[in-house]
Amino acid sequence: MALIAYARVSTDEQTTAPPTDVLRRAGCSVIFEERASGADRERPQLRLAIELPQGRRAGCRPDRPAGPLAVPPAGASV
Repeated sequence: MALIAYARVSTDEQTTAPPTDVLRRAGCSVIFEERASGADRERPQLRLAIELPQGRRAGCRPDRPAGPLAVPPAGASV
């Protein structure tokens, strides 16, 4: 089962590289990336990550690329 993740940054000066690197090292094989302001509630990539029918979800705070990383146990409802 794929480990699915979402990484978001909010400014043009930021890059999703640090959080996606952490997520890849954690075993995520599907990573949705997005640049969106915190005030902007439209998150099409997040919606896709949530609506993907199969896979476990992982999350990483994009403003703190080294952690925390949350990976629910296999079989957990997310």
